[in-house]
Order: sequence, then C-alpha cells, then structure tokens
Amino acid sequence: MPVGKRFKLSDSFAIDAYGLIGYSVLKTKPTIEHSLHGVKYGVGIDLNTSDWLIGIRYSRVNLDYDFDQEDISLLIGYKFKSLLN
Repeated sequence: MPVGKRFKLSDSFAIDAYGLIGYSVLKTKPTIEHSLHGVKYGVGIDLNTSDWLIGIRYSRVNLDYDFDQEDISLLIGYKFKSLLN
C-alpha cells in the first residue's frame, strides 16, 4: 500500500513521492507446503504528465529471517483517454 505526497508542478506535471508497506508470501517448489512470509517496505518516486507516468521504486522484504529480497523497478505507463466523454 503506497502512502505519500503529490507535488503539483503545473496543470500537466506532478511528482509523487511515497513509501510502501505490505506483506509478502513466497511459495517454494517442489514442496508447495513450505512458504516464506515477511513484511515488505520501500520507497518510490513517479513523474506524472497528462499522458505518461514514469517512475522508479525500491522495495525490500526479509522472508522468515532466512531470505532477503531487494527489488528496483522502473515504471512506465500511458494513460488512455476515455472514449465515453
């Protein structure tokens, strides 16, 4: 769940800065009965324009104190206009 603040630079540009908190479960194979659990957290920043979203996120989870996972994600999205308006 992201929680953050939007900084509006103009009518068509904004920057979103946020923190992330959640819970992660990893099922392992070949024995599905065993799974690892842990709290996931991180930070992110997005640039929003009237048509595009570009952002970067860092997240980390410590699963049952045995396995650490760190991710860096690049986000790119296009906002489609509604045909109903």
